[in-house]
Amino acid sequence: MILVTGAGSGIGRATALRAAELGLAVAAWDLNGDTVAATAAQINADGGTALALACDVGDAGQVDAAFVRSRELGTIRHLANVAGPPLRWRWSSRRRWCCAWAACGEWWTYGCPAARPRERRW
Repeated sequence: MILVTGAGSGIGRATALRAAELGLAVAAWDLNGDTVAATAAQINADGGTALALACDVGDAGQVDAAFVRSRELGTIRHLANVAGPPLRWRWSSRRRWCCAWAACGEWWTYGCPAARPRERRW
C-alpha cells in the first residue's frame, strides 16, 4: 500500500494513478476533499483500490486521524510526500515562502513520526 500526499492534483494525482496501475492500494491524501475524492474514484472505477482522505499535513491531529483511516487498506509500505502549496499562490512575498516551507517542515514533524512507530515491522 502507498500513501500519497497531494493526491488531488498534479504530480500527486499522477503518482497515485500510476501506483494503482502497478497494483498498489492507494491512501490518497489532499487538502482539497473534492479533488482527492475524484482521484480515488478514478482509481476505484479502473479496478484499483483507493481511499480518499481530506487532510492538512500541517495539522498533527488530522495527520494522526488520516493514518488511522489509511491503515484500513493495510500496512503502509511506501510514501510519496507530494503535498505542496497551491499553484495559484503568488510567490512574491516572503510570507508565502515561509508558509510553504513551514508546511513541509510540519509534515516531517507530524507525518513521518506518526508513520514510523507503527509501520516499521521488517
